[in-house]
Amino acid sequence: MHAAPNDPLGNAEPDDFHSDLLSRALDLPLAALGFDDQTPAADLASGELCCECDDAALSYRDGRYHLRMSKQLTNRSDRVVTRFLGRVSIDRYPHDPVKSNAHHRHNPLTVEELDLHAWCGEERMDWEVKHDRDAAKEFWLLFANPSAKFPLYPGETRWIRYSYAVGELKWGQWFQRAVRLPTRRLSVSLSFPAALDPAVWGTETSLTMGHLPLVPNIEEHRDGEDIRYRWATDQPCLHSRYRLEWKFRSPRTVTAKDAE
Repeated sequence: MHAAPNDPLGNAEPDDFHSDLLSRALDLPLAALGFDDQTPAADLASGELCCECDDAALSYRDGRYHLRMSKQLTNRSDRVVTRFLGRVSIDRYPHDPVKSNAHHRHNPLTVEELDLHAWCGEERMDWEVKHDRDAAKEFWLLFANPSAKFPLYPGETRWIRYSYAVGELKWGQWFQRAVRLPTRRLSVSLSFPAALDPAVWGTETSLTMGHLPLVPNIEEHRDGEDIRYRWATDQPCLHSRYRLEWKFRSPRTVTAKDAE
């Protein structure tokens, strides 16, 4: 643990090791303790790496949530960037932390089931695990693969993309975006089968304003047999969190096979 700079009370911010110990001691998930967004998005200080566009897409089909993350990154530093930190955090029962923590201890998220794939432009990115917890995974996306190295040099801008999937028995009905880097454009899209009669809403949480409804409104439109939701904002505040939640008003029975 280390003391916050210029903190006269000597308050300490737990590092990864101590936050994990605290989670286990209190029998609460990291998200409930507010540690879900503490890790920097890259091994550069905020402001040296800028996200021109951050677009996230979540779709639900066949008992699984499929996610595609796209980020346009600009290296404003004088150093070469060779990796980027990605994170997957789940919380099956976000409004009941004790129940959720017990659930994930008995049904931990595994790296293998994520089926993680990543690209920088047309090049596939290798990746390596940084932290492996029951309800959270952190991984370094490497600007390299066995046949090429393609680091992000100072002044360069590149698109990176990564995708993964989580079964609905582990993924709760929410999706949160945390602004860890200066970002020009943040957008989120959700896609659900219309037969499930989905309802979607969202909130913004910041250090100064607390919890507020998402602004602007979430757009909704029918696309064949699916209903798509889209929300976007320009110049989101650094360290803010934007959370979309939903419920299916015509839910079907979920089985363990569906979530495999």
